[in-house]
Amino acid sequence: QEKKENKMFKTKKKYVMDKVIYEFQIKNKKNVRLGIGEGLRAMFRSDIDKILVSNINNSELEFIISLARKKRVTVQEYDTEDYSCITLIRE
Repeated sequence: QEKKENKMFKTKKKYVMDKVIYEFQIKNKKNVRLGIGEGLRAMFRSDIDKILVSNINNSELEFIISLARKKRVTVQEYDTEDYSCITLIRE
């Protein structure tokens, strides 16, 4: 059961990653960070192009949205599937 759930998660992650790479014409998949933790880490370490959020009014995203606005990073509502946010690192 656990292996099946893990495989489903990896498949979903790949689907989301491929969708974002295609729609935003990302050249390197390392420039896409899925989830809040990865997004925050990238905000402090990298030059961010855009933050994609499932719901701009989600209270769990307040901090990352506030930080993005302070850094003048575009925040865009987007169908992020199971992820609260997806961070795109500038290429």
